[in-house]
Amino acid sequence: MSPELAEILGLGSERFISYRTFVDTFIHEDSRADFDEDLALCQQNNRPLQRVYRARNAKGEEMWIRQNLQTEVEELAGATLLLGAVQDVTREQESEQEIRQLAYYDSLTGVSQRSYLVKRLEEMVYTAKRRRERFALFFIDLDKFKEVNDTLGHEAGDQLLIEVAQRLQRGARESDCVARLGGDEFCVLVDNVDSEVGVAVVANRLLEQLSQPIEIQGKTLTPQASLGIAMYPEDGREPEELLRAGDNAMYAAKRRGEHSFVFHEHNIAAEADQRLRTSRELRDAFRRQQFSLHYQPLVDIASGRACGWEALVRWEHPERGRLDAGQFVPDLERLGLARQLGEHVIDAVCRQLAQWQ
Repeated sequence: MSPELAEILGLGSERFISYRTFVDTFIHEDSRADFDEDLALCQQNNRPLQRVYRARNAKGEEMWIRQNLQTEVEELAGATLLLGAVQDVTREQESEQEIRQLAYYDSLTGVSQRSYLVKRLEEMVYTAKRRRERFALFFIDLDKFKEVNDTLGHEAGDQLLIEVAQRLQRGARESDCVARLGGDEFCVLVDNVDSEVGVAVVANRLLEQLSQPIEIQGKTLTPQASLGIAMYPEDGREPEELLRAGDNAMYAAKRRGEHSFVFHEHNIAAEADQRLRTSRELRDAFRRQQFSLHYQPLVDIASGRACGWEALVRWEHPERGRLDAGQFVPDLERLGLARQLGEHVIDAVCRQLAQWQ
């Protein structure tokens, strides 16, 4: 080997070594089969080849090498020489690993994030289609997570999210994938399932693990979650279809009651369409000024005199008529628009006060 390669591997002046000893000593066991195969392939096809391998130096420290291979025929001897140029690319590989970590893994919990989940979903769809297998997607949303943030603070909320992610990883199989989509939403891909019964067993086990008490900032919390289940291929044949089906099923689980799971059904999709339509209409309601206020007096029983009043918000829906707050405020909270409505109400009440005065 060249002095440069001997230096890269930390061999000093030792330059001659058998091929098998070189591979078994310096090529990582994960890369040995590829290394042997590539050398044979290059000799057979007489074409240059470039590949990166995992390796070790003489001290046993892990490193990465990039090898360029080519063949050269010695006309006089009639022999074929295999020439390799090797470069230490450890820093480059570590930088790429950091980039992959940022792109694919959630910085708070350490589990996969949405970009990796979609990539893994695409791979599972391809494999399941070829092998005619089924798999399940769990869409999980924590119940009353906002209350933890509001009462104990965001640091406590982060601690809870980290614990939930760890519990999901412990409850999932090695071949399954746990991901955080954002906020308090998680997904688990359950690979190669036989039946809905088996899927239900896994869902029950995850919910049971999640509900074990945890102490945060001196408070004992009992996490609860709503879990929606989408099955491939019944509920979707593309990643986004499965995510949408799982999301719809999760909302159905929330309506059923806290800490439960629901399989996706076609009537759930119809409910999801209605929810989407309501979301669009609510956003338009602000623009079209469709919210009105009605004032209800508070009466002192002893004197019979009005001692105050409360302002009640109503939605003057163009098709469904006047709607009470209970019919649309939960949707506003889900969309993150409740604060905007609160500001609208305070502004309208202050204008009304000014008029009365």
